[in-house]
Amino acid sequence: MTRNRASAIIVLALSVGLLSAPAHVRAGSENLQKIFRDVTGIGPGDLKQALRKNALTLFDAYVLSLYRAEGLSIAGEDYTQAAARRRQAFGSFLPRISLKAQKIFPEDNVRNQSAVSGSGVSLYGRQPIITGLDEWSAFKLARSDMAFRKMQIGVAANGILLDVARSFYQLLQVEFSLKNREEVIGLHRRMISELNRRVALGRSRRSEVLKTLSQVALLEAEVQSLKNERERAVRDFQTVTNTGPGKKITDYRSMEGPPPLKKPEDVLPRRWDVKSSEYGLEIARAKLCAARGGHLPSLYVEGAYRLYQENSSGPRDYYAGIGAELPLFSGGITSARVSEAKSLVRQSKLMKSLTTRRALQDITDALEGYRSSGQETVAYRKALDAAEKNYRSTVSEYRLNLVTILDVLTSLTLLRQTRDDYERMVLQHRLDRIRLGVATGEFIGKGVMVLKNAVMETAQEGEQ
Repeated sequence: MTRNRASAIIVLALSVGLLSAPAHVRAGSENLQKIFRDVTGIGPGDLKQALRKNALTLFDAYVLSLYRAEGLSIAGEDYTQAAARRRQAFGSFLPRISLKAQKIFPEDNVRNQSAVSGSGVSLYGRQPIITGLDEWSAFKLARSDMAFRKMQIGVAANGILLDVARSFYQLLQVEFSLKNREEVIGLHRRMISELNRRVALGRSRRSEVLKTLSQVALLEAEVQSLKNERERAVRDFQTVTNTGPGKKITDYRSMEGPPPLKKPEDVLPRRWDVKSSEYGLEIARAKLCAARGGHLPSLYVEGAYRLYQENSSGPRDYYAGIGAELPLFSGGITSARVSEAKSLVRQSKLMKSLTTRRALQDITDALEGYRSSGQETVAYRKALDAAEKNYRSTVSEYRLNLVTILDVLTSLTLLRQTRDDYERMVLQHRLDRIRLGVATGEFIGKGVMVLKNAVMETAQEGEQ
């Protein structure tokens, strides 16, 4: 009796002692804010600087989107949930301690009391040794799931940067177009003043004034349309960055070019989506391991100690023992789970292959887009220089009465269109630079300093 009592007490004491282990696991898990900094290279200090600025650069807008919009926080909550599942998986290795109480009715039924040991309160403990492969596969699954969720934070950060860049440069493009048309309207109005003077002197026809006025009216209509478009672009930018009204944006003069890239395959391992697909395959394999474990036996140690028994003045009961269960028939559920898990593994392999192929295409397209827009920017710069020379020459010839006002208007329209095309291509080239950096994994962690350093070249201009 003494030996059995000691065994039961040892089992229960071991169970109670192990209950402190989950706290250790929680203390060792990665901090979510640290993961954000590791993934994005941006910390709370960058947020404070961005909040103080009245004019935001692309880097500032990206910082505000990360910390004030919901996208990254949603991915962070997925990671938090995965960490909680990991603690649950660790808990499956630990014992279960419970306090059980029972009351027998009717109390005077001796046969019922003997069948269930009577009314009373007991302390019960059960330590699973192995339950198929549930414990091990759950722990492995949770570990892969946490890594997968961390990769998804990187995927979310890349998506946010691209959304911010598109919104940022779309707003800049509209503002540049609006500014160009307002400048052209000013040139037209000065031209109208000169034409009225010429008409008064009989050197120009009244129809030339009317033609110029029609051009001004058309440009004013375009200006109104661009103002409406600017309002939409501002709302889109505010939605992406979660900023209120009053924030302006400012661009930088130049940014460091991309590092040399020999083959797109060289940067595939750096991409978040490729790494995420690898962990997705690990998760599928862990689920297959768990499903196969359904065919294995379960072993456990259990013990109980009766704290109180009604109508009993004798010694308290206690016991300890080792139990085993071997599944014989489960209606085909285990086999079906194995088949489902095998299909999930095959699906994850296909998804990994598809993700890798799409990533390779994305890198190639981003690289070609950056090179093409760079070449087009040079070509449009030459076209703009030629259009400016043509306009200045036409104005000089008009003052000498060598050309008509129609020639001047034509050269001015060409200049406006060429300037719009050039500025649009400059912004497109910068957007392509951002896309290339995202596609090649350049902006991971400290790599984002490329954006921050480019911003610092003209940051003071935007803060005025």
